[in-house]
Amino acid sequence: MIRRTFPLLLLVAGAACSPPTPTEGPDAQLVTPEVMQQALTSRPPARLTLSDEIDFFQGRLADRGEDRLARTRLFAAYRLRFQAYQQDGDLRAAEEALADLPAAALPGARAALDLDRHRFRSAEASAERALAAAHGDAREDARRRLFDVYLAVGRYDDAVAQLERTQDRDGFGYVVRAARLQDRRGDVAGARALQARAVELARTHAEPPAVQAWSLVSLAHLEHHSGHPARAIPLLEEALRLLPGYPAAFEALGWIAYGVDRDLPTARVLFDRAVEGGGHLSLLLTLADIAALEGDDAEAGRIRGRFLTAARADTATTRLYRPALALQLAEHDATVGEALRLAEADLRQRRSAEAVSTYAWVLHRAGRPAAARTLFAEALEWGMPAPAVHLLAGRAAWERGERSRARHLLEYALSAETEIGPADAERIRTLLDGGSGREGSRDGPRGSRGVGAT
Repeated sequence: MIRRTFPLLLLVAGAACSPPTPTEGPDAQLVTPEVMQQALTSRPPARLTLSDEIDFFQGRLADRGEDRLARTRLFAAYRLRFQAYQQDGDLRAAEEALADLPAAALPGARAALDLDRHRFRSAEASAERALAAAHGDAREDARRRLFDVYLAVGRYDDAVAQLERTQDRDGFGYVVRAARLQDRRGDVAGARALQARAVELARTHAEPPAVQAWSLVSLAHLEHHSGHPARAIPLLEEALRLLPGYPAAFEALGWIAYGVDRDLPTARVLFDRAVEGGGHLSLLLTLADIAALEGDDAEAGRIRGRFLTAARADTATTRLYRPALALQLAEHDATVGEALRLAEADLRQRRSAEAVSTYAWVLHRAGRPAAARTLFAEALEWGMPAPAVHLLAGRAAWERGERSRARHLLEYALSAETEIGPADAERIRTLLDGGSGREGSRDGPRGSRGVGAT
């Protein structure tokens, strides 16, 4: 059975944002042939995790007719399976199960689904209503849910306030959120310690495999981003044993192969497997970068075209990939207008550092440097934004002629080279070495930090 799933399901797993630290040195390859061989044997089973539970409660509905408990369990199971494999059919099934429940049956559940669909303003309103209506212990869950939403929409101080008001600080739901907050503030050591505790809590309380695997991948991200990628490997191997074919684990392994080992063929295979299993479509842009680094510009263009087609497939998909689409389209004069519309739409939904920096870059490309400069300052103001924010702000400052400020921002982004990857590192070096910033950039900044970026 699924237990205590709703607090963790509302997490929006983001890339680590802490100041980069030196890696463990140019030692042996981390994603070895042995690691690869073992990883590639991990494929989703014919019956995905939670299928037995879903079948049981669907059968119960068929036998007994309307059953509130069965629909509640179906919602939880479908949504947790979506978190694991990112299959849109599971999310649609979760939405259908929730639609047949009274509005008060699962307070905050609609906020969770809105976050999944990147309907951030709706999520904000739903989460605030859920907290206002909650009583007793339910207020703890409601506060944690509201923390997730506030962090996603860029209301960082409000997010902190909700977490600080939480009374139960020993449970999994609180600890994973505290880890995210410490990371966002720049305390990577504190974040790593908290996430390690969350992993142990998930094991001790026998959380479902999808929850344990997510916890392990989150800890692996923190190990990688704090300069200890070797420690991430066994965590990711364990995640793949717990949840065969888990796309987030393949993605994380791919970023170590790409950013640390600089093993482009291995990274390509791992990213391909992640996309195949339901990973973020924006990984296609990293695959395009790999093709470009290997000298195959035609293949890089083909892959970028594949991303643009897939991300524009329908309104719901476009909503998920607005920032990445906007950054790609902003690099070409003919599509700057479309990029501006996408970035504006995303910013209306949330004012996170990443959304603000994306809009700022598009404004810069659209010939509005003063407005862009103001927005970049806002994006860099709270906590420790991802290196991609520094990269975009640095490029814009360089092109405005503010070379001292630009160098500071770009050198910070470059210090996170194992995270941003060789292609973005090459773009930065091109600028710092006196190039135009267009040489070797193929299609400009990707604007996402790879792991967990949305």
